[in-house]
Amino acid sequence: MPPSSNILNLPASELTPVRIRGKRKRPKTPLSSQDSSNEQLHHDTRHSQALPAKKRKSKGGNARSRESKTASRRSSRLESLPVELIEQIFLDCLEFNLPRASPYLAAVLSTDLIYRGLILLSFWNDPAPDDHVSTTIIESTFRPFRYTPLDLAERHLLQLSVLNCRWFTKQRIMGLIETFFKLSLHRWISIARDAPRNRGRVPPFNFDGTVEWIIIHYDPMYRFQDTLDQPHSRQPLLSFKRPDSIVKYSSQSPIAVLAFPIRLLQGNPWTDEKVWLLAFLRKHVTITQRDPEFWAKLVTEDAIREGIRSAILERNPRVLLFLIELDDSCRQAKANWPQRGVPYTLPGEYFVMASRQEQHAIPILRLLIRAAPLSVPPDDAELTEWTIESRDRGEVFGSWLAKYMQDLPVIIKRGEEVFREGRPDPSTCPLYGWEYETVFGAQPKSWFDELTMAMITR
Repeated sequence: MPPSSNILNLPASELTPVRIRGKRKRPKTPLSSQDSSNEQLHHDTRHSQALPAKKRKSKGGNARSRESKTASRRSSRLESLPVELIEQIFLDCLEFNLPRASPYLAAVLSTDLIYRGLILLSFWNDPAPDDHVSTTIIESTFRPFRYTPLDLAERHLLQLSVLNCRWFTKQRIMGLIETFFKLSLHRWISIARDAPRNRGRVPPFNFDGTVEWIIIHYDPMYRFQDTLDQPHSRQPLLSFKRPDSIVKYSSQSPIAVLAFPIRLLQGNPWTDEKVWLLAFLRKHVTITQRDPEFWAKLVTEDAIREGIRSAILERNPRVLLFLIELDDSCRQAKANWPQRGVPYTLPGEYFVMASRQEQHAIPILRLLIRAAPLSVPPDDAELTEWTIESRDRGEVFGSWLAKYMQDLPVIIKRGEEVFREGRPDPSTCPLYGWEYETVFGAQPKSWFDELTMAMITR
């Protein structure tokens, strides 16, 4: 049937779309106008700019809030006190954990004045704590500390804490040597003036000049160990050659060492500073009595043996000498100062270790043999090989050691001492026709004499 003329023809765009199953959906119609696009972009841009700004403001506020809370947490009541009061609290309690509690407290308490006072308080060997005549001068020297004499146990703990601090250095201790002697001289002079025989007889003198004169002429740093058979005198001997000069004074050292820090004995490496500190501490070890407990607190055997081992490996005979003497002294003290017949011993591996130290082997082996001659391992293959090679090179020490290792089992069986405290026993030390100096490189000396000379020449 032909189409009717009365039917309205609609534009194709106005027709209702028919969905056909199986065909894809049309994508969403994009924005038709550029203005709309710009408007939306502008809206999105404003929105995107606004959000970060808002977040930054929020974050900044939170950060400041957290910092404020952190600051309030870190600022303790103690830290809010005046610096002078914090210092005084530490000076009164001497609690070394106080500066470790916070960086702020560490900064407040890390001053040269505090370091100086701690060294003086822990190392000064007060010859007369009960003397009140010189109290004013003593207290003025210790300021800002209030000087109160400490007993041995208190000083031992304080000294150990000081020695384990990195600020305890050669420079600081050397800067206080004269102060130590001035403190003791004040005590000694006070006692001398108070003695009945000297009342009214002690003339005036230039005090600072007297200290300088004593240091120059008497070299008080010379002595590092008092006579073992005599206790310290509480009445120092003072006599006057001139009104401004003391020519005799107590042999009691103004400096007393009551502890050795393990960190110093370990070496690794043995720097010049560590060697100096070792010599200084050994020089001023106080021996007030033959007290095994004192030596047990002074240093442990394990710490010394570890130091001996490190001295061998680092090829340092001078350190080895100090440590061997210290080890032997501790051994004798802990055994209540035994008489002859109890030899000092070392592990046999130390001798083998020493033979590996190339051109340093002979000086180290000489010290080890002088210290523990019965500890040489006569059947060790490596040490025997080194000895034969040394002998074949024409070295006198190698030739002597080869003969000594052959005879050692017989010497041990006889119980002969050979050496005692570094010095040979003329009746038992076999030299096989050589002079002692040719074999051991020096004249016979005890550890005491050798260490004394080493301290004078350094």
